[in-house]
Amino acid sequence: MNDEKPIRVQRVELIDKQGRTRAVFGAENGVPYMAHYDGKGRILSWLTFLVDGTPDVRVLNGPEPEPAVTEQATTERI
Repeated sequence: MNDEKPIRVQRVELIDKQGRTRAVFGAENGVPYMAHYDGKGRILSWLTFLVDGTPDVRVLNGPEPEPAVTEQATTERI
């Protein structure tokens, strides 16, 4: 018998012991994404998938605004 039930949420925020956001998993406009944060609220890396399934990976340096989902895919090796 399978008693497992899915957990359904729009956004999951992982925090450290000090309550700072370290990662966010979510979906915006139906598109899933994952963002990795430093301890100061800045995004360090971003992963999402475009409508056609192409990955959009970004590695950011310094304080940058949160990236928007784009029509053009870019990939970088981490």
